[in-house]
Amino acid sequence: MANQTPPMRKAIRTANENAWLLSEATSRVIAETGKPAPTPSTVLAYALDKLDDQMTIAAAAKKRIDFDQVMCPIEEFCKLAQLPPATTSSLSGRYVFTVTGQKVITHLMQMNARLTLDLLPCEVKSCYTIRCAMRVFLLDAYGTVPMV
Repeated sequence: MANQTPPMRKAIRTANENAWLLSEATSRVIAETGKPAPTPSTVLAYALDKLDDQMTIAAAAKKRIDFDQVMCPIEEFCKLAQLPPATTSSLSGRYVFTVTGQKVITHLMQMNARLTLDLLPCEVKSCYTIRCAMRVFLLDAYGTVPMV
């Protein structure tokens, strides 16, 4: 079978929590880059790079990211990441996250595979990877990515 080229655009159905995390992460990307209004795919690219970096740092220290703590209930996460509390209304319902760009989609698929190998005996879906990457990105701003 020949190498398959990933799509240039991918729609991912996910929980609204990812939309809320995206909005919080967007403000951090704006603060870091000074550029206004990054696209969701740009913010995701930053978050995936940060997740990749943190996993590499943890492996070099013979540790791993404490995914149980990173993926804790949203109320605990907000305290850990020093964020304002998320409102229930901002988290209910579904959200379609549209990722554009072959490079970002390829990185997302690679992180799905890497998290599957590191975490679970079953396949990690893109919605989980996005949530995890956004949470690690937000935690990294304060140097609080938990490791075990």
